[in-house]
Amino acid sequence: MWSLKGKKSYMKQLDKIYKQSGIAWFTPVELFKIYEIGGGSGTCAKSIIDYIMLNAPPRVYNSMTYTSVEISPALTEIQKQTVGEVRNHQSKFKVECRDATDRSGWGHVEQQPCWVIMLEVLDNLLHDLIYSENQVSPWMEAWFEKQLDGEGL
Repeated sequence: MWSLKGKKSYMKQLDKIYKQSGIAWFTPVELFKIYEIGGGSGTCAKSIIDYIMLNAPPRVYNSMTYTSVEISPALTEIQKQTVGEVRNHQSKFKVECRDATDRSGWGHVEQQPCWVIMLEVLDNLLHDLIYSENQVSPWMEAWFEKQLDGEGL
């Protein structure tokens, strides 16, 4: 497993891959699988797959995989519809309806690098809250902490 710490580390690893393969140019899809956590309506997935189909060499598009992990059954179906608007994309895309934080859902750990996209996840996580009960009360800060029993916040 690689531990890439910044651009310099990434570039060294990329150089190593190029030297081992004898290929002069890679796209990210040739080096990594793409996973999206919380893919919403599937617009990002469709746009990325569209871009690769239209701009990368055909072998890249033909060999790529894009996996979305979505907790919402309703959004899972919407993603299938959105990405499925382009019939060729259906064989490149799959959506797994499950909780991405449940480690058992990931199965066997592959040693192959991948891209992980979480556009809507980080900004929707619980975070600090600063508030004032009224205009004369002092500002207060609320914190969210995970309970030790792991059952909630």
